[in-house]
Amino acid sequence: MNEWTLQLEQSLTRAGVMQGQKVVVAASGGVDSTALLELLHASGRPLVVAHVNHGMRGDESEGDHTFVADWAKRHGHPFECLKLDATSLKSGSQGMQGEARKKRLTWLEKVRKSHGAAAVLTGHHGDDQAETWLLHAIRSADPLAVKGMSEREGNVIRPFLSKTRAEILALAHEQNWDWREDSSNASDAYTRNRIRHEVLPLLDSIRPGTSGHLHALAQRAAELNATLSAMIHLSRNDIESSAGLWSLEALRQHPLGKEVLLRVLTDRGWSLSLATEAFELIHAQVG
Repeated sequence: MNEWTLQLEQSLTRAGVMQGQKVVVAASGGVDSTALLELLHASGRPLVVAHVNHGMRGDESEGDHTFVADWAKRHGHPFECLKLDATSLKSGSQGMQGEARKKRLTWLEKVRKSHGAAAVLTGHHGDDQAETWLLHAIRSADPLAVKGMSEREGNVIRPFLSKTRAEILALAHEQNWDWREDSSNASDAYTRNRIRHEVLPLLDSIRPGTSGHLHALAQRAAELNATLSAMIHLSRNDIESSAGLWSLEALRQHPLGKEVLLRVLTDRGWSLSLATEAFELIHAQVG
């Protein structure tokens, strides 16, 4: 376990969180976030245990809540909980999962600020990374949107991205830790679950190691996205001489002209297909 603790501290230092700084851990009760709690506690890191009860699984959700609260009490760490209403989440514009994620992240940031913590930590790992990349790939035709999760995004840090689910499970069994199993993870009602249970195992059977390959690809895509996004932002200055005044010739000739226009239009609510059509019309007129 010492090696895991050392790697975790190195990951936090790399993400800008120094030794001794307090962190908030988003704890679901599952093996990933529980392993994160156990390792941080073993290292002596001050932490706040933050649990979101989505209220979607009845007694099982309440059991998760009790488990995480008890862990925090036994180990002497502050506990915070947010209870959400499943019915109101379903009626939101972003759907149940989208609304839950939005409320969860907003609340976690409030908890971080109120406790003076340096960051919010989640238990996302390499398998989650591969699933995320595939989800983006099947949902978007924008190459800049097909990316994985970064180790740090804002005040959220994912220190387990270099680990697999199997490695975390093996550690938890070795250390005899207790955790909760979320029954909804076995359901095929969610696209992510079908990717986890059907798509990735199929790809690994076709070419062993595909999941790890996708994890590495997702990480590189996230890094390239950050660089390209900055370049596209700067390139806009070469094309837009003043606010709202664009040089059509520069738009056509600039190597990133198309991406600049697509980014501007989609940020204003245009669909990607309509924004692409607009660029093609401009290109045809200038040409």
